[in-house]
Amino acid sequence: PAGTDTVLGASQQQRGSALKLRGEGRWQADTNAGGQWRGKFVEVDARGGGAAQPWLAARDAELRLAFDAQGRITEAQAQPGAASVLGAALTWREARWQAATAQRPAQVALDAQLEALAIAPWLQRFQPQAGIGGDLTVKGRAVISNGAAFAADIVLERAGGDLTVTSEGVTQTLGMTDLRLSLAADQGTWHFAQAVAGSNLGVLVGATSLRLPPTATWPAPETPMQGVLEWRVADLGVWAPFTPRGWRVGGQLRTSAVIVGRFGAPEIEGRMEGSGLAVRNLLQGVDLRDGELALSLRGADARIERFAFKGGDGE
Repeated sequence: PAGTDTVLGASQQQRGSALKLRGEGRWQADTNAGGQWRGKFVEVDARGGGAAQPWLAARDAELRLAFDAQGRITEAQAQPGAASVLGAALTWREARWQAATAQRPAQVALDAQLEALAIAPWLQRFQPQAGIGGDLTVKGRAVISNGAAFAADIVLERAGGDLTVTSEGVTQTLGMTDLRLSLAADQGTWHFAQAVAGSNLGVLVGATSLRLPPTATWPAPETPMQGVLEWRVADLGVWAPFTPRGWRVGGQLRTSAVIVGRFGAPEIEGRMEGSGLAVRNLLQGVDLRDGELALSLRGADARIERFAFKGGDGE
């Protein structure tokens, strides 16, 4: 079939950012006055001005775009490939999108994986004063489709390593043994699950379920939800870097609750209990110890049943 070849080789810099493209493509007209463009990007490099690492980098990426008679994109499909996005290595076996029509909503098919990604550098960007370090890496996968019904299997989990927290020259590991966030959706039944565990960090486990129309691609705010939440912290002292300067906390904390309400306004019902609690700020003359806490959670309300500390010779 007759077609038109195009060759891309451009580098543009604007407002401190730079984009570099090298590739080639071919346009093929259809009988309906629309057409298709098939191209191969030999090199894609996008970065901030002067940055050593690009925020987007890819090689040998093949793409097909379909257009209607008005020049609107009706379909986009990428051949299996790989790219680096914000330092994260992504690979995909399938990536396809089709525009909505009068008969059906937009169609999406994605099968992608996230290779092992170091977490500490990301956390350091958002909280540079928190003293976070370590070699913790996470990996993930996403399989999404929305044919007759929406389906998704998305997982982000620990690949290896641990995080450290440095405070006042002392470095402490979180002793992380588990980190997993997941979403499973099929035929209108959605399950969110979370699990975080560490010898110093504590244990957080949660699971939430929702029921949606089979074709829904995200829960509406009024969608009813139900779930459970368990949180146990063996030593609150590990959270010292996240407390205001000069303040130190310690002790154990336990929470057991159920999650009810709506997706846009969840409510928690359960109990929070603490023992051996300590709060100190020597500059402010605060030195409380042997604290106890009993707190009942009822939706938007929290009722304190017991809250006691010892300080000096008093309570």
